[in-house]
Amino acid sequence: MIGTQPQQAALVGYRCALGQHGYAAFVEHAPQALATTQTPQAHRRFADQNSNRFHLGTRPGWKMGRQSYIKRAPPQPRGGFGDDQTTVVNARNLDLPFAEPAPDRTWVVAHLSDLHLTEPVAEGGEALRLKQRLGLASWRNRRSHLHQGAVLNALAVDLRTQAPDRIAISGDLVQVGTPDEFRQAARWLAGFASPEQVLLVPGNHEAYVPGTWESGSGAWQAYLPPMGEGDPWLARHEGLLLIGLSSAVPSAPGLATGTLGKAQLAGLEAALEQGAREERFRVVVLHHPPAGQVSWRKRLTDQRRFAAIIARYGAGLVLHGHMHCATLSSLPGTAGPVPVVGAPAASALDARPGRMAGYGLLRITRAEAGWQLRLDRRVYRPRTRDFVCLEQCQLPTHG
Repeated sequence: MIGTQPQQAALVGYRCALGQHGYAAFVEHAPQALATTQTPQAHRRFADQNSNRFHLGTRPGWKMGRQSYIKRAPPQPRGGFGDDQTTVVNARNLDLPFAEPAPDRTWVVAHLSDLHLTEPVAEGGEALRLKQRLGLASWRNRRSHLHQGAVLNALAVDLRTQAPDRIAISGDLVQVGTPDEFRQAARWLAGFASPEQVLLVPGNHEAYVPGTWESGSGAWQAYLPPMGEGDPWLARHEGLLLIGLSSAVPSAPGLATGTLGKAQLAGLEAALEQGAREERFRVVVLHHPPAGQVSWRKRLTDQRRFAAIIARYGAGLVLHGHMHCATLSSLPGTAGPVPVVGAPAASALDARPGRMAGYGLLRITRAEAGWQLRLDRRVYRPRTRDFVCLEQCQLPTHG
């Protein structure tokens, strides 16, 4: 097992969430992800196994001094150095320009999902469709006891203390999609964070039945950047590019499927390619999970096409919600696995494993050796009514 003892525990803890294939891919790339925290001895062992050219220890033929690097010279033609001589290169005598290494830069993205913060009330004369009536009954009988506004208030306080650079919200702020619910959610958003700080995408509850998203989304206009038909939401912040996708489409009673569509997938290709050219860390945000085990009635219908685009263009990270559970999986990328992180319902008082209210902090660092990514999961404690960091995990990423 690689890494320090806490890192080993983190890897073991994610084995079930990744699955056999995903976990194997994670472990294969984990040495690079953990390199910044390994001991010097671990660095030496890693160099022994992976490099014939560079070594930090006492490999025969190499020595490392404070200012000189001594290497036994290879055999030379007659008249050159002998086999038993060495070549000494002193850093002070090299006529080379000196460049300071670029300092590491870290950005923090907070991710929350499935807030279900509204109280569904049908306005006078408003006719609810069958699925909305069923959803309203479910809310009154069960979901209203599960999703608590006090939990969201505590989350907002905790998130402000973490001071993230950007906040990604991956949908399901409402219950059954009435116009009044959209207005309730707009008021909550206005008190939560500024539109410039938030990337917001809709979930299936925003498109609960045909017409709910089209008629209600105007209340969120400040948080929805202007875009063309089928275009992704794009938000740039220094070295980051956040790409928001809408998988929200109406579905029949008993179903909660999502679809991206050809136009949006084409826009995703263009955005990923552009982000790579700009050398930004690319974060894709959508509601429905594009990886992992998902039931047929809750699936992303064009998941295979999404996965093919990620395999072709790569990404640094994919964020989603919908499952009301903290999950971790991966998709194949151009240079290695792309982490896929799912958030629990942000307002849920659910004691089942992985389902208590929480959110993620993604710490993205651009270092000289490449991109680094750390996930901090913050979870609600009912006894003390606050949020604490439950676990941390270094994830392999290539930006």
